[in-house]
Amino acid sequence: MNFIFRTVILAILGLIIESNALACSCSGPNKFMNSISDFTAEVEVVKVDTVPIAGGVETVKNDVTILLIKKVLSGKARSDTLFLLNDHGFECHQSVPYKEPGRQYIVSGRFADGNYIVGSRSTKNDLFILFLCSENILRLEGDIVIGNITKNRMSKRYKKSMRIKKISNKWYESYLQRKMYYGATEKTYQRMKKKKFYRKIWIRNLV
Repeated sequence: MNFIFRTVILAILGLIIESNALACSCSGPNKFMNSISDFTAEVEVVKVDTVPIAGGVETVKNDVTILLIKKVLSGKARSDTLFLLNDHGFECHQSVPYKEPGRQYIVSGRFADGNYIVGSRSTKNDLFILFLCSENILRLEGDIVIGNITKNRMSKRYKKSMRIKKISNKWYESYLQRKMYYGATEKTYQRMKKKKFYRKIWIRNLV
């Protein structure tokens, strides 16, 4: 993960956020409990904005999702807001899946030190990064936490499908239709009461 982190930061420092960038290929933890990073918090989407980003050779504009911090679970908040760097589908970082104002999440990532949003009053707000190779986003719907919290059922299905493929392509196609169809991932997500979720991460000394 340190190698992935250095790669991402170098890309940002060089402001290599262009359409001709190479696709990211990586692997990492597939459960949230194994993906907790430097800063973890409950957040709420405020809006998506295009902002000037400084810290590299020059200041450039890029899309960010502005998140209001509702509750800090681990790490130290630098303000009451996170400026989450949005992806374009080929970088080694990711954004939250739904960006409508009011959407709530639990996210865990790192600040991109040295890269910041240039404010209208000369204030500095560091960029926040969620790595593509981690399971670092959970949805919040009321009092329910949704996502791959302590297990990843779709990952297990994928591994099983690869074993089936070695035996029979016909069985493999049938398995994909039954277990890995479009929209199946949502049905495999865990749903857990927020109090239970907090208890689990506290018992495991993750925050």
